[in-house]
Amino acid sequence: MITKISLVLSLAIPMMACGGAQEDAAEDNNGEAAAADEVLGEETVFDPMLDAIDQARAVQETVDGQQEKMEAALEEAENGDGDD
Repeated sequence: MITKISLVLSLAIPMMACGGAQEDAAEDNNGEAAAADEVLGEETVFDPMLDAIDQARAVQETVDGQQEKMEAALEEAENGDGDD
């Protein structure tokens, strides 16, 4: 009878110890996530460079749109309207 109780306790005690560590780890992860949100909201030295990249992408989209319009106009001019 004592061996059964000691066996159950020897298995139960490590399980209880692991459960507490998981809860602590979850609390630590939540704290780290909150800290990461605070850091992402702060201005960094890279913000001007990131803004420049965004502006360059916007300019590239404008240039690509103008190029497509020019190609469409050239294709229409090449095909003509049959007045030749």
